[in-house]
Amino acid sequence: MDSANFARTQAGTALASGENTRRCGARSANVLDLSWDRVNLAKRTAWIEADSFKSGEAHGVPLNDTAVEVLRDCVGKHQEYVFTYAPRRRDGQVIHQPIRQANTAAWRKALKRAGITNFRWHDLRHVAATWLAEEGASGMTMMEFFGWKSESMARRYAHLNTAHLLGPARGLDERLPKFGQT
Repeated sequence: MDSANFARTQAGTALASGENTRRCGARSANVLDLSWDRVNLAKRTAWIEADSFKSGEAHGVPLNDTAVEVLRDCVGKHQEYVFTYAPRRRDGQVIHQPIRQANTAAWRKALKRAGITNFRWHDLRHVAATWLAEEGASGMTMMEFFGWKSESMARRYAHLNTAHLLGPARGLDERLPKFGQT
C-alpha cells in the first residue's frame, strides 16, 4: 500500500496531515492551519503567511505528487480548512471539523498500532530534511525549501548516515597503496 493510501486508511486526515508534513517539511501548525485559499494545486504550491511562519516571512511550500494526492483527497470535506476530522455523531451525520492539534489521542493510538515509540510530530520535519539532503540538495536549496534564514539549519535538521561518504572513502583506496604493500 502506498503512503498516501496508508494515511487515508489508518487514521484519516490526521495521518494525511502527517504525511504532508513528511513530504513537504512544513511545521505542524502550518499544516494544521492550512486553508484552501492558500493552496494552489495547479501550481503545486501551498502558501504560509508571514504571521504564521516561524521566520516571520511568507513562505511557499512546493507540493510533490503525494502531497497533491493527499490534498486532493481532502477537497470538499471543509470549505475553509484542508485537514479535518469527522467526530462520531450519534445521529450518523458527518460534519468535518478542522484538526487543531497534532498530538491527539488518535495520533498516539495510530503510532502505537504501528509500533512507533518515542516520536514527536516535529520528527517528520527532520525526516524530510534528511531525505532531501540524501537526495543531494544543497544547503541553499534546503534553506529555500524549508524557509530557513541560514544554511546552518540544514546541518541541524538533516541526520545523515555515512552511506554518502563511502564513495569518497573508496577514492582514498584508489590513491593509496593496498594495505600491507609498500
